[in-house]
Amino acid sequence: MLPFDTAKFQVTVPITINLVLLAAYIMLGALMFQSFESWKFHSSCYFTFITVATVGYGDYYPKASMVNDLGASFVATAKMMISILYLLAGMALLSMAVNLMQEQIVEKCRWLAREIGLSGDSNAPKDPNAKKDPKALKDSNDSKDPNAAKDVEAGN
Repeated sequence: MLPFDTAKFQVTVPITINLVLLAAYIMLGALMFQSFESWKFHSSCYFTFITVATVGYGDYYPKASMVNDLGASFVATAKMMISILYLLAGMALLSMAVNLMQEQIVEKCRWLAREIGLSGDSNAPKDPNAKKDPKALKDSNDSKDPNAAKDVEAGN
């Protein structure tokens, strides 16, 4: 149990900030792989996103820098380690950003459901007739249209 109230320290990060941060991270990775592999920028962006998202189609994979630097094994190992660490950090960043965005979207959907009356949430505004006795409703309907309640009772 935490000795302080965590609700006070809850911070929401706007969805646009999350998306900009992810885009910047992917572009930075693209520049890195463009440098390592001599790929075009859009191919490097594609590879970085596909790898960070753990889709991995296998159509792009780092090979040129590993083969070219085979004689200089330290350089090849350093590039490999930098790539692995960068992609692992990207997976964590993507996971965190998606989770933050999911929480905000779910909260906005709940708010919308409460606003339009679709939610059975206890915080939602109650229908004023919801807790009334059915006989009281029948009596109130009788005063407006005496035949309406009889039609309902008869099944018409």
